[in-house]
Amino acid sequence: MTIRVLIADDQEMVRRGMRHILESQADIEVIGEAADGADALETATLLRPDVALLDVRMPRMDGLEVTRNLLAPATGFQGKVVIVTTFDLDEYVYPALRYGASGFLLKRSGPTLLVEAVRAAVAGDSLISPSVTVRLLRHVTGPGSGGPARLEPWDCSTGLVPVRRRWSRTCRGWPGESDVAGPHVCPFAGVRAGARTAPPTSHRDPS
Repeated sequence: MTIRVLIADDQEMVRRGMRHILESQADIEVIGEAADGADALETATLLRPDVALLDVRMPRMDGLEVTRNLLAPATGFQGKVVIVTTFDLDEYVYPALRYGASGFLLKRSGPTLLVEAVRAAVAGDSLISPSVTVRLLRHVTGPGSGGPARLEPWDCSTGLVPVRRRWSRTCRGWPGESDVAGPHVCPFAGVRAGARTAPPTSHRDPS
């Protein structure tokens, strides 16, 4: 089975880098790109990709609004949405998951997790960047309350955030994820054609 992917990001270099990463995989095909949110919604509705990779901050319509509209029951869209963003912010994470996104990936996560996120979404799993997962777990398991008020609109038991153990193993120790604050370079930009990512089984825990 070939996984059909749409990439939506307002930076051409990022789109190009993500395309090279994904198309280096035999089971993934990039069927379209969009440079703004409105175009992403229109293109996804037309092409019906298996996975739509959406940036958050895009012109005309942000990625969260695209997710909400695209995954609304009335659209009949059967694909999955994975948010791929620079910004590790709660005000992006929670709405994305509430609207039905199947993953939330930080751009600094690198090529391997990008590929894993696409495959996880199609398999019915979710891949969430490690630093975000840690924060979600702290909210849910924090002493006394079971999480802050902002978590009340959604429930982990519904399957919106099925972070399975095999994904946690894959993500543990990913370089750069512990550095939540401060500037960083998106590793998807400037990736050369033909660049390949390591297969999932080749990942090693650096600890």
